[in-house]
Order: sequence, then C-alpha cells, then structure tokens
Amino acid sequence: MPSKFGQCIISGRDPMLIALSITAVLGCIVWGHHMFMVGFDLDTRPYLTFPTPIIAIPTGIKILNRLTTIYSSVIYLFTSLYSIIGFPFSSSFGGFTGPIPANSIIDTISHDPYFIIGHPHYAPPPGAIYTISAAFYTY
Repeated sequence: MPSKFGQCIISGRDPMLIALSITAVLGCIVWGHHMFMVGFDLDTRPYLTFPTPIIAIPTGIKILNRLTTIYSSVIYLFTSLYSIIGFPFSSSFGGFTGPIPANSIIDTISHDPYFIIGHPHYAPPPGAIYTISAAFYTY
C-alpha cells in the first residue's frame, strides 16, 4: 500500500540491510576514536583508528540507497518530506569531518577546538530535529 507521500520502490534493499548490519557492528568499535585523550598507549591507538575509515563504506551505501530511492520515486512534496530529504545531506557533514578526529595524531593536537566537539553533533541532532519536524507537520 503506497503512502501518502508517493509511490516508491526501495532501491537496493538487500545492500541496505547488509550496510545497516555492518554499520551496527563497526559502530561498537568506532566510538573509540573519540577516546584518544584518555591516556591510551601508542600501541592501542591504531586499533581504534583503523575501523573509522572502513565505516564510511557502508554509510555511503546507505546514503546513496536513500537518495536513489527518492530519485526513482514519484514524490508528492509535502512540508514534512522536505525534512526527510534534508537528513542525508546534513548527516553527510558528520561523515566529511570524521576522518580528521579519527587520526590519533591530529586528534591529540586539535582536541580542544570546537571542530572536534562539532563532529559528533552533525548527525544525531539534525536527525532528531528532522524527525520531530516531519512528525509535527505530518500529524
């Protein structure tokens, strides 16, 4: 049954499910690149640096699948759908800034500025704001 926003077929459903699973597993490891300043040994840092660029691959697959689903659909542009379309673009900024704090040497040098604080705040807060605003305008 099509929704009231349009008729769409999910593009790349199986790769999307695989990418979600890989992201969930790697996400349990990648959080460690935010912990370089707690006094890890130099031998421990590469283990936390290594999975960070790898998580960009399934995340890129997820974003491209969402964009191709939107592109290949018949969409009725309601106000709440603008919020849904804006989320992949705003969360991509978190991905663009991810490799910089993921490097342990750069992270220890540039730990205090707002750039390091801003990196993890690019994806979850806009996702929550877009979801709340879409729900507000829908119902």
